[in-house]
This record gives sequence, structure tokens and C-alpha cells, in this order.
Amino acid sequence: MAKPGLTATDIASVLRSAASTAGWSLCVGAGTSRGAFPTWDGLVETLFEAWVHSPGTNPVEEPAKLISILRKESAADALIQAAQDRLLLDDNSFALWLAEELYRNLRSKLSDREWSTTSRILSAKNPGEIDFDCWNEFTPIRAAHFSACSASAIANVVSPLFGTELAPSSVLSFNAEPLLFGLINHSTRLLLGASPEPGALRKTMDVVTRSTSNIRPTRIPYVYCHGLLPVPGILQGPRQPFTSEDKLVFSESQYLALSNQAYSWQSSTFLSAATTSHLVFIGVSLSDPNMRRWLSWAHSVRQSELLAIDSNHRGDSTRHWWLRTRPRTTPGDRKHAESWIESSVSHLGIRIVWLDDWDDVEMALSRMLGK
Repeated sequence: MAKPGLTATDIASVLRSAASTAGWSLCVGAGTSRGAFPTWDGLVETLFEAWVHSPGTNPVEEPAKLISILRKESAADALIQAAQDRLLLDDNSFALWLAEELYRNLRSKLSDREWSTTSRILSAKNPGEIDFDCWNEFTPIRAAHFSACSASAIANVVSPLFGTELAPSSVLSFNAEPLLFGLINHSTRLLLGASPEPGALRKTMDVVTRSTSNIRPTRIPYVYCHGLLPVPGILQGPRQPFTSEDKLVFSESQYLALSNQAYSWQSSTFLSAATTSHLVFIGVSLSDPNMRRWLSWAHSVRQSELLAIDSNHRGDSTRHWWLRTRPRTTPGDRKHAESWIESSVSHLGIRIVWLDDWDDVEMALSRMLGK
């Protein structure tokens, strides 16, 4: 029987106790950037619109009707794959083009100076890489354009934890943009002030985009499990690139390639975190077959080991947490829907923390950390 979900107001300090033993890791998805960047469905619409207006395309009589039909026929990743084929782009060109489309709406809302500041923030590898004035100049931009994103709330909670035993063991990102990474660096830099103590501006997170990425024991690995697109207009260094267009998992072919591999650095990294620490999922749907398979493996091993230790063990052992909003349905059916959703992830070792609204993320995460 699945464990009933908890709420943002009654959740105990489960991560505070976990931090001193197994540790905890943050696992984030596209939902944390909602509002700043397009969803996968939104990206499909953007790609389709670009194809409609591309020079080689014959006139489309009813674009809205055509995209509606295509969305019913295929999943978003399949349509992204189709868009690459329709636009006649190779993998590298498509990745760069995707980056332009991913940032297009955000750039349109910013002045040239604001975009210059924002792009520098999102591309900075650590709080000491750029001057304090730039970090400070980003503050009103963040308030105006990113405050509604749960990534901003997460950064507010996580940044003060660096250097303490409550800090996460790692951050696993399934986004191809660095919004949360940049906001954590921004919050960290503001906490240090204009005149930080010597050594305070040291690098706090390591960007991990491939199996050969450097990871220092004193830093928190920030793992881009689905690759990382470049920020348009920012030049990357040849020795330590901030991006990994070759590791993108956006299209169906890329996703299937990852699914069919017996071993991948993404699976080993995720399984290591799922097996040894407590995962906190935010902004993910948990419908990803790869993620569910990895969680199922880890949970199955844990259940077997618990049964070997105690032959009477029969209950669910949930060690991971999924912060998500309540299902949108009638008050009478909501409890039924919640129970079904709770059962759909209990065999993955996950217990749900129900949020009335995404504004509750900061409160829920803070309470889980005992703050």
C-alpha cells in the first residue's frame, strides 16, 4: 500500500536528518524553469513555426490545424526529431539553432544591456568569475523575469547551505539550460556581499556534462543529464567548455540511443545518487521511462537487501521525495486522483509532498531542511 502524500505545511525535517548520513541530491526538470523558457510542447510549436516560414517549405494552408494533428500523432521528442529532418540540419547545427529558439522569447523581453548581463550570469561557472556590479545588476532582472520560476525559490534555499552539512550532495538537472545553476551562483554571490573574505569566492559547483568532467571532492557536482545548450552570443573556451551540444537528449533518436545502452554516464550517475542518497524531485513529471527504470532498479535492490536483513519486512521503503502540485480536478475526486498518483510512484521508492501552488516550493524545501 502506497504511503499517503504529505503537504508543504506538515512535512518534517527529513533532509536535515538525511544530510548527516546518506545525504541528499536535488533532481530538477523543465518545470523549474517554466515561464522563463518554453516547455517541450512550446518548443515543438516554435520549431514548427520556423519550418512553416522556412524558404524551402511549400505554403501551409492551415498551420494551426496541421500542428494540432501532428501533436496528436506523435510525442514531443518525436516531433523535435522530425523538425531536424524537415529543416535539413545536422546535429551540431540543430543544437545551435535550438539554443537560439530556446532563448528567443527571453531575449525579446530584455534590453541589449539586460541581455548582456543575463547571458554573462547564465554562463558564469562560479561566483568569482565576474565582478560584483554585474551580479548586482542582475538582481532587478531576476526579480522581473525569473522570480515566478521555482528555480529562483530553490536557489534561495540551497545557496546558504553551501559549506554546511546540509548542502546537497549533487544536483541532477534534466534541463539543457543553466537557469538554476546561474541563480544559485547569483544568490551565493549576493550573500557574500561586495567585499567578501579572502577565499570566499572559490568555485562551489562543478559542471558535469560528460563522464570525463572534472569533479573536486570539495565541490557539488551539477550534472546536466540531458546535455547543455550554449547561451547565444557567449564564446566558449576550448579547454573547458561550459556546454555539451553532443550530449543533448532532446530528440527521439537521442533518447532511444540512451535507452538502449547497457551503460551510460547518465545512468551510472543517477543510479549512484538514487542508491546512496535521498533524491528530491522538483519540476519533473516522473513519466520519463529511463528515470523510472533507474529508480525501479535502485528500489528493487533496496527492498531485497532490507528483506535479507529482516525477513518480516513487507512494507514500502520510500527514501525519495517528489514535490508537485495537486491534480486539477473536482474537490470530490481530488483525493482519488492523489491516491492513484501516490501509488504510481511508490514502487519507485518515492513519496509525494503535495503543493497547493508552486509558490509553496520554498516553504516545503525549507521545512524539509529543518529551517
